Amino acid sequence: MIDLPRPPLQSVESIKYLDTAGSEQTMPPDSYVIDASSDEIGRIALAWTQYWPITRCSINSVLIRFMAGYGDAPEDVPQTIRQGILIEISNLYENREDIVVGRTSRCFRCQRRLLGHNRALSVE
Repeated sequence: MIDLPRPPLQSVESIKYLDTAGSEQTMPPDSYVIDASSDEIGRIALAWTQYWPITRCSINSVLIRFMAGYGDAPEDVPQTIRQGILIEISNLYENREDIVVGRTSRCFRCQRRLLGHNRALSVE
């Protein structure tokens, strides 16, 4: 199984790899299944009775092209993320100077609460 970072997963365009001879090959889409049902992380698994191809043992020998995100329209982005972005933009506008003396801001905590659960963590 392959975990894909940057949720949510919308689609997988292709899985390409270098075979042992160094030639680029493309896996047929019917040889794998995509799990994009979770907002946490997208996954690719082998289809029933399929196997992973033998690849060249080198860095970057497998390339997965995929589409991630909430959608094409602004309304597709969850309201909490849009609100967090607006708070951050407002905070940056209000504090345009390099140093702000004598002021404290609570916007960061509010922004973290709105955006924290949507944060994509690295998969290792």
